[in-house]
Amino acid sequence: MILLLFGIYAMVTARLRISRRYGLKGEGARVAGVACAFLSLTFFTVFEGPITSLAHAFGLAGDDAALVAFPLQIVALVLILVGLVRAYGNAYENEPAPVPMKSVPAKRALWWGGLVALTSYWLEAVKGDISGYRLALAIPVPLVAPAICFWWYSRSKSRQRRTFIPRLLGYLLFGLGTEGVALVGVRLCATGVDSMNVKLACASLAMIAGSYFLVFAGSVPNTQQGAA
Repeated sequence: MILLLFGIYAMVTARLRISRRYGLKGEGARVAGVACAFLSLTFFTVFEGPITSLAHAFGLAGDDAALVAFPLQIVALVLILVGLVRAYGNAYENEPAPVPMKSVPAKRALWWGGLVALTSYWLEAVKGDISGYRLALAIPVPLVAPAICFWWYSRSKSRQRRTFIPRLLGYLLFGLGTEGVALVGVRLCATGVDSMNVKLACASLAMIAGSYFLVFAGSVPNTQQGAA
């Protein structure tokens, strides 16, 4: 799905930046977008035979064949992109380094935190099997997600924004991370501390930390006001 969205973005914007000084623009970017969409939608169907044979060679069967298919899909994508850059030229070779955007307080993160808190409590507590005192304990737990969003908002006032692609990835990670934090809190009230909940909590916090460094760069002395 991510590869399909990546391809649609390249086709619409006619830009595909692979790294800071390597990528495609114009027709080359649109061709690359078509290739990304093709790999996303038809790769497993077109190459089902070779993938199944390789999976059997490695002693894998059934759903485990995806362990072979995913690396092959990545290799195919890399080869296609490298070939297109050679054919159409590197559009970003001589482009100057982008200037980080000045930060604007991310007020929408606060709305996101409240939405995550309400939905996680509803899905996991009200619609789940939690009852009695555990249900009462689960009420304040999802508020951790808005607390993280308030922290994000306060930090956004003194940080510069990175360019579009890392910022977009950062927002996706931030959404997944805050949702994971809210859900694991309610699950802890329902099932107690277990290895799955601990792993989910660690992964969620790691996503939030990673998203912070993807979205924000250095600090700025004077910050503009407004909504992100």
